[in-house]
Amino acid sequence: MMPPPDQTPPASQGRARHSERSVGDESNTPVDNHGAQGTDAPCQMDPVESPGLPWFRTWRGVYLFAFGCFVLYVVLLTVFSRAFS
Repeated sequence: MMPPPDQTPPASQGRARHSERSVGDESNTPVDNHGAQGTDAPCQMDPVESPGLPWFRTWRGVYLFAFGCFVLYVVLLTVFSRAFS
């Protein structure tokens, strides 16, 4: 079945994605996505990367909070099941 003309077929997942450098490249220093090299300034986060939640500035904080809640619930379920059995 062919996809509609306004949609492109999904890309093949079988190929590896590699960054290519030209052979005559004089610099071996890595370049970050924003094009700045070797700056000591703190990395500014894109608005797309921020979770947009009032208490969390990073997704890592959101994930740690969710994992902490999960651990707390498991501990409470264990304690209550032993206390009331």
